[in-house]
Amino acid sequence: ASEWRADRPAGRARSEGASSRRSGTMSCCPPTRCAVAPPGEYQAQGAFASIKNEATGKDLRYYAVDGKKNVKAAVVVIADVLGVDTGRHLGVCDSLAEALGCKVVCPDLFHGQPATGDMFGT
Repeated sequence: ASEWRADRPAGRARSEGASSRRSGTMSCCPPTRCAVAPPGEYQAQGAFASIKNEATGKDLRYYAVDGKKNVKAAVVVIADVLGVDTGRHLGVCDSLAEALGCKVVCPDLFHGQPATGDMFGT
């Protein structure tokens, strides 16, 4: 069983005893590296949407979360090779939006096909 520790400051909260694997998705970092729940258990505060590239006709999917302050700034988070769909990346976006009060966007640069464990020999 995993225990979510929300009593720690941002960047120090952790899930103890959580597995780093979730239905075909792996995490490169131990659960103590980021203030989020284990993948598969995280409840995202934002939503996925997409925007069409008029030149290519292709859609780019992205995760976006709005901050609660009236800030005229935004942060773009670039996901690692494991893609935007992990709870860790969504948690980073949500934490930044809450801390900074601005909009945070994380584009799916891998178009739904991030690296998998077999690519790393695991």
